[in-house]
Amino acid sequence: MALPESEARRLAEASCVEMKALGVDFDLAPVVDFDTNPDNPNIGRIARAFSADADEVRRCARIFGDAARAVGLGLCVKHY
Repeated sequence: MALPESEARRLAEASCVEMKALGVDFDLAPVVDFDTNPDNPNIGRIARAFSADADEVRRCARIFGDAARAVGLGLCVKHY
């Protein structure tokens, strides 16, 4: 189930603001893996991916990127 846009934005903004407050200037995030196997111990079981759907992953990554730029936090989009 997709996270509502307002909730995704609120979580991303809170995360980015907190990182900046702690002195973090650059984050190796967001992780843009796809959750295609819920039994995968590295992605599915720990809920590390936004979704199995490419459009949803892209939407969430963009929201996170917008929040990071708003507070001056550098990002490196990652996948593992």
